Amino acid sequence: MIEEARRRRIDKIFEVEGHVYAFDSTTIDLCLSVFEWAKFRKHKGRIKMHTLYDVEAQVPAFVHITTARTHDTKATPEIPYEVGAHYIFDRAYNSYSSLSTINNIGVFFVLRAKSNVKMKVRT
Repeated sequence: MIEEARRRRIDKIFEVEGHVYAFDSTTIDLCLSVFEWAKFRKHKGRIKMHTLYDVEAQVPAFVHITTARTHDTKATPEIPYEVGAHYIFDRAYNSYSSLSTINNIGVFFVLRAKSNVKMKVRT
């Protein structure tokens, strides 16, 4: 279905080679009396859905579900990375070890930096 959506898209939004993906998460409230395994707080149940969204085809390409307490960076190793693709991450995914692994795979990424990030530009 994703391949069909890609074939039917009208225009490429970005002038780059490869697919463009955005990755982010959202929490979903669940009834704790029905989903006891999803305990988040004393009287609340929640899960976290991490979604890889194909920006140009405008469809989700991958979904990973975790407990709501799982930090976002723990989901990045689960992404089925494509060599040459571009990935957009929010600042919650700022983990230098994960980003180094992603870089070594041969993919490109854009990351919104945290306000206290210290970096040095190397050429």
